[in-house]
Amino acid sequence: MSPVQIELLLKIYYSGEMVAINSNRLRLAVNFFIHHEMIQETQPSKEKKDPQYELTEKGDFYVKSLMAIPMPVSKTIWVLPIEGDTSHDEQTCV
Repeated sequence: MSPVQIELLLKIYYSGEMVAINSNRLRLAVNFFIHHEMIQETQPSKEKKDPQYELTEKGDFYVKSLMAIPMPVSKTIWVLPIEGDTSHDEQTCV
């Protein structure tokens, strides 16, 4: 998933408002999510001329899943060199 797609989903999740579709990437992202039933266009209102979107149940689940991903932590791994393997001259810590 591209940063543009993630940004679009989060924008819709938090505000429901659509940024101006002034780039091909944003239009492609909107079309992608509509095709995959993750967003849907809301009923037009008199106050807002630009299209407005809302997350579908599937899109809402996906955003909540993204937000539930824990922060990465470092992990030490000890490796014993394999005899004849010259990539490890000694024990390494990654």
